[in-house]
Amino acid sequence: MTFNRNRFICLGLSLAMLGMVVLAGCRAERFRSFTVGLSTPSGNHIYVERVVFDNEWWAAGGDINCCWEQAGSATGIFDKRMPRVARVRWHQLKEGMSYEATVQLDEDLARQARKMPGYTRISDGRKFKDSPTLVVGMRPDGQVVVWLTNARSENNVRGRVLHVVGEAQAVAGPSGVPLQ
Repeated sequence: MTFNRNRFICLGLSLAMLGMVVLAGCRAERFRSFTVGLSTPSGNHIYVERVVFDNEWWAAGGDINCCWEQAGSATGIFDKRMPRVARVRWHQLKEGMSYEATVQLDEDLARQARKMPGYTRISDGRKFKDSPTLVVGMRPDGQVVVWLTNARSENNVRGRVLHVVGEAQAVAGPSGVPLQ
């Protein structure tokens, strides 16, 4: 077997280009920014400890008492991939119950988020294309719904898109007792 310098160079360049394509693909999955918001039906008073995504990063929780399908309490997320799994723990304050759920999110969530259209502000007709928002909604019966949206709420907005990207039923237990 003889050493062919041109073949060696060609092979080296090919591997380098393949490596750059793979790295570019990994980088393309990251979002410069997006928002995670919390939601519950109006009149339902809950306290969300926090929402953990992919067991790697989390969004802040807090006191929530309204606005189903809207991003109430919200956290800005920077330089992260769209998650595949969300784990949320919250307390139904009136009932004295705690809930915990693990929600599998759509496999193509990143693609969906990149394709989110813009919306129009009704009051002045201005068009916006904000970063996408994930809304994590918790119902009194323990049902969790995660939406992907292009606008945090429907207030003063035309063209809002709201897609369900994950659902789960939480496990319930008395408040103060650790859940599995």
